[in-house]
Amino acid sequence: MKIEEYLEQKRLEVDQFLEHYIPHTQTTPAILYEAIRYSLFA
Repeated sequence: MKIEEYLEQKRLEVDQFLEHYIPHTQTTPAILYEAIRYSLFA
């Protein structure tokens, strides 16, 4: 496995973890969670 493939696999795993544990933007206060998600998934 090339390093690029390994890093992409790990990035996907981290994104899935964050998607599961970071509240969605519909959660109050929405603007705060929107900013958090924007920063994490940039």
